[in-house]
Amino acid sequence: PTASVPPTRGCGACAQRLVLEVLTDDFPFDTSWAIDHVDPSYGCVVTTANATGAFADAQTLYEVVVSETICAGETYVFTIADWYGDGLCCDHGDGWYRLTLGDRVIAEGGDFGADEQTEFTGAPEQQPPTPVPSAGATASPAPTPAPTAGA
Repeated sequence: PTASVPPTRGCGACAQRLVLEVLTDDFPFDTSWAIDHVDPSYGCVVTTANATGAFADAQTLYEVVVSETICAGETYVFTIADWYGDGLCCDHGDGWYRLTLGDRVIAEGGDFGADEQTEFTGAPEQQPPTPVPSAGATASPAPTPAPTAGA
């Protein structure tokens, strides 16, 4: 008998854009973020990134492209943290954050204490539409009549 290997789940397209917007509070340097790819499939681009101390100016809106290689169907964990433990809002300014994948909001907030985690999955790949025959179309051409004898 021959042992068969179970199929390996393949990786979908890895071209989704993940963007983080942050409006900093009065102490921007204590805000950090991280993204981790959970159990990546074979062949996937492994996405792991983080930034500590990336925000320098208080009450300033930042836009960070976290990744342009989020993979369809793959799971990720995003963490935003505040070293002081008071989040982005509301004791020292009215900061907030928003994480978007394409045009879909994955997470947003500001009043989170020391940290906040969000697990999300890359959007599934879109399949091309199946063509639909137009009205009145025939599935096959009409048969050619058989030749007649003596003609």
